[in-house]
Amino acid sequence: MLISVRATAAYDLPEETFLLLMVEPPLVGPAHRVEQERLLTTPTPFHEFGTDAYGNCQRRLVAPKGFFSFEFLATIETAPNAALREDAVEHPLRELPAESLVYTLPSRYCQSDLLARMARGEFGQLPSGGGRVRALADWVRQSLLGQPLAEPGDCSGRSVGPSAGPSWVTVGISSSVPSGRPVGSDPRRRRGRAGCRRRRTRGRRGLR
Repeated sequence: MLISVRATAAYDLPEETFLLLMVEPPLVGPAHRVEQERLLTTPTPFHEFGTDAYGNCQRRLVAPKGFFSFEFLATIETAPNAALREDAVEHPLRELPAESLVYTLPSRYCQSDLLARMARGEFGQLPSGGGRVRALADWVRQSLLGQPLAEPGDCSGRSVGPSAGPSWVTVGISSSVPSGRPVGSDPRRRRGRAGCRRRRTRGRRGLR
């Protein structure tokens, strides 16, 4: 199946500003392939492409004082997620592998330690298992997607998610439910190339 992706933002910068822009996925991943992509920014005096410690695509930019914006568009081919079985076993946190526990820790944008009351109120009464995980994921999609961005530190239930991203909110909520099993995406990913105006099709990289 094909997924269309768009990310855009605009800023009024009070002075020349160094920026790290991280919006681009890897060309090819375990379950996806980027068919087309385009990145546009307002003019910048400096930019270079690199990766962070986890291999994520990272653009280092210097934007001049005043208006700065970017827009990223992509068409990605991927396999649909496998349906979660209703009788899937929900494991307690103590049984999770050590390398996955980092995704349950609170952060500036997803304060899982402050989500406990809301999580228990919404999902604590549901039977453990795949049904509860599905209900949690459905709540995130229905309640948070398309809502205005939350400010960092705002953990007031329905406003907590968009600044963090649905996967991380799902992790934060599920780790606050008794016997919850965190589910989420791995940030150690991505690849790309530099350019203030860039268009790429499958198998090619180029600057425009």
